[in-house]
Amino acid sequence: MDLKSGDFTVLEVTEISINALKGDPLGKVFELWKQWAAGRSAPTWRDVDMLALPPELIPQTVVVDIVNGGEDFRYRFWGTGYADHYGIDETGKLLSQSIGPSFIEATFKQLQDVMTQNRPIAFEVSIRTTLTNTLQHKINLRLPIEDSPDHVSNIMTASHFTSIPLRDADRIRQAVWNERQKLDDKD
Repeated sequence: MDLKSGDFTVLEVTEISINALKGDPLGKVFELWKQWAAGRSAPTWRDVDMLALPPELIPQTVVVDIVNGGEDFRYRFWGTGYADHYGIDETGKLLSQSIGPSFIEATFKQLQDVMTQNRPIAFEVSIRTTLTNTLQHKINLRLPIEDSPDHVSNIMTASHFTSIPLRDADRIRQAVWNERQKLDDKD
């Protein structure tokens, strides 16, 4: 999949086995999610205790509310690690008005898969910033949350970013800001 956006290109999104996360902090998040679900297909939002997540992953976590049966998604929680990494806070914003077309399309597909299949899914994601030619890899563990049996109402995503050189962090933030300006100019 090559989803192009002005300053970003999502090069690839690949579903990976959740078993590959064993022994990793994301594996601990999955085990915690199973505890919250207590034998059900998914936990309710009331069951979720974000402070129980591994401390290093709380900043790299986002939660979306599903809007109109999956027509869109609203960011309920945008971790500070995401805000630091991308230089923006998307809390309260719709995915359709997010960072840029490439991210919107790739993220929408991942969230739709979790929502329609009502199961946790892990994805490996590769992103290139065309402005700086920086390559970023991350793993997204996307976990359904239900408000009633078999009705996914939220999706929590814990992510593990590969480290990037500090000199590239400002360039990534600038590329995100450029994307935001393009979207704002369209409105």
